[in-house]
Amino acid sequence: MSDAQTTEQVRGLLKAALEERRIDYRELASLLGRLGTTFSEAEVTDTIDRGEISGAFFVLCCEAIGAPLIHLDF
Repeated sequence: MSDAQTTEQVRGLLKAALEERRIDYRELASLLGRLGTTFSEAEVTDTIDRGEISGAFFVLCCEAIGAPLIHLDF
């Protein structure tokens, strides 16, 4: 699997988790702030929709939205 394919898989997993919990990017930025990070809504949008999603960002997002366990079915 290529890096681009892996990035798309991770992006899809994160977007699905957000949709399931009805959390938009603005709320995610706020929830990340509660964890002590400083991501604006625009930065969250850019990272998820256009950027490379790091493992650290993915884990932070999962913790922020209350999804500490996501099954990775590749």
